[in-house]
Amino acid sequence: MPTATTSLTQCVLGHLARMDEEGAAARVPDLDVFRSKARWICRGISPWIDLEAVFDVAIRDSDQEPSARNIEHYNAIMALHDEFPALIKALADNRDEYNVFLAMMTKAMREARSQDTNLIKTNINKVLAVDPDNSPFSPAIPEAKALRGWKHVETGRALAPFKHKARFSKHPTKYRTRAEAGKIKPRLSDLPSFLYPSDAVYHRQRRDDGLFRGHAVIRALRGIYTGESSIVKGHRNSRRLGQGEKHGMRSVTPQAVAYAATQVYVNSTSLETWGGKWGYFDIEGFYNACVDMFTKKLNNPWAIETLKFLTSQVPSLNRDQNSKGGLLEDPDTEPIDPEDPTGILSMWEERDNETDIPANRDKDPEEDDDLHLSDDSETEQDSHEPARPDRAVSAPSTRNPPVRQPVPAPHPAPSAPSPRRLPVASSSALPQPQPPAPRRSLSPTRALSQTPSPQLVPQKRRLLRQRTSATVEPEDSVEEPEAPSAPAKRSKAAKTPRQTRNKKKTA
Repeated sequence: MPTATTSLTQCVLGHLARMDEEGAAARVPDLDVFRSKARWICRGISPWIDLEAVFDVAIRDSDQEPSARNIEHYNAIMALHDEFPALIKALADNRDEYNVFLAMMTKAMREARSQDTNLIKTNINKVLAVDPDNSPFSPAIPEAKALRGWKHVETGRALAPFKHKARFSKHPTKYRTRAEAGKIKPRLSDLPSFLYPSDAVYHRQRRDDGLFRGHAVIRALRGIYTGESSIVKGHRNSRRLGQGEKHGMRSVTPQAVAYAATQVYVNSTSLETWGGKWGYFDIEGFYNACVDMFTKKLNNPWAIETLKFLTSQVPSLNRDQNSKGGLLEDPDTEPIDPEDPTGILSMWEERDNETDIPANRDKDPEEDDDLHLSDDSETEQDSHEPARPDRAVSAPSTRNPPVRQPVPAPHPAPSAPSPRRLPVASSSALPQPQPPAPRRSLSPTRALSQTPSPQLVPQKRRLLRQRTSATVEPEDSVEEPEAPSAPAKRSKAAKTPRQTRNKKKTA
């Protein structure tokens, strides 16, 4: 074994010898390495690991043979760090140090699980809502766990078995009431609806279609392994590494899928603490069943495609490590040169080495697009003038806008004559003369008072005789001139009765 490895083991044993189980949380750099691995155990191996039973695979304090699952977990933990096998072997001969180490690892693992539980609990509305930005839940899922589960319609919709999805959507209140009373008993074989996409339809023989592709599972994976800022959009904005990046996770694993699904289930229920069962549903068995779906059958096409799909939905697992701003790496771009990160120096070198450079080689076709754009405030071209895209339009002054002068057409059409008032054509129409159009709206009483009556007063009779004395053709033969040069002046005899009456009152 290398000297460095032996030296680290001896340092860890020395630190453990100077503390007891109560001081297992002391911050010691050599111990922080293993404390960080313990925090990853619940996220990458199993949240229900009994570390004492797992370490017993090597220490052998018990007379019973270790289970196959504990052996699997032991091998997975030993692979987390090169120092683990030698450290566990050394702790077998130092029982006091082993107890301190076991307490430290168990405490760190539970803290990580509680941290992830609090993350999903706080963001449960973002995790379960299809579009939390534009269509959030109303009412929102409360913070209190006692008001979740069957108490709230959205958590009940997520927990309802997928085979009951249509029944729940039809009668959500009745379904929740019966489930809360124990008349509906979801069991481990009844996979919850949140594991599937929101538009998925249940088919008994095709229950694997869309399984683990629901948005709730995807967002839980993002929140736990790439950070809270990536839950909805998928991109991590923080400069710090996420949990997946810290531990070299580049693709979604079966254990990660099972852990994310279990966290969504636990935080949708009314359980106050991390428990093994909720009603008739075995939560620990649910986690193990999720892992087995991916691992029991080797080279399962469904498992391979599902993990590949989930990895594509958590892009921050493979973001560019050279970028500290949290941006994703573009696979089509070239790697960044540390000596020339901007690429300007390389561009200048390529330009100096080329002899014949076209004049417009570096011109962006969209470079001058802004010069040809005009908004509503700019001067518009006349419809008869062809557009000139090569002419830049200057911005008009907002203080004195230019006056738009219409361009005359080459062959103007004759304008229609303006309507004018014609004199009374014949005396046959005198009993029903049409009143002039009022300039402003009049009340009904006033309008009726201005309408001429058939029984005319003597003054109006004289006026009518003056009108009929003029030589005027009948109304039927009156023709409107085609294009009069100027409107005809109104004769004195053509004055209306109202004008004559007003003139007399003035005199």
